Amino acid sequence: MFKFFNFDNIGEKIKILAKVICALGIASSLGFGVNIIKNKEVLLGITCIIVGIIISWISVYFMYGFGDLISNINKIANDKTGLKQNVINEKNSKLEETEKTEFINENIKEQEKPIETWIYEEENSKLEDGMQLTKFFKENEEENSEN
Repeated sequence: MFKFFNFDNIGEKIKILAKVICALGIASSLGFGVNIIKNKEVLLGITCIIVGIIISWISVYFMYGFGDLISNINKIANDKTGLKQNVINEKNSKLEETEKTEFINENIKEQEKPIETWIYEEENSKLEDGMQLTKFFKENEEENSEN
């Protein structure tokens, strides 16, 4: 019951309220017209019923239209939010694909090197490691001889 009184989905609630007001207007014009007919004023009673129904029906157009407008704006806003998320997800997937492609291309280039290049690079790294160790030992020997 109290859930109706919060402001979530207000457009739909305005449309429901417009329908209720229209129904109450039609019911009251029917009751008023029947009461007039009972008092021997048949033409005036029928006129009241017809005019009352038309006025009740037309008067809620603006209220119903306003509720429909709010509902449509909410749908558009939700669609744009979903669209933004889709664009972000698409960009992320393209970025991931680009990164994967670059990684694969780098590995292919690495594998396309002749074996001599691999051996040369491996030997150079061993030589560099050996030179660093030699330098380290020389520095340690110099420190130890000074003490």
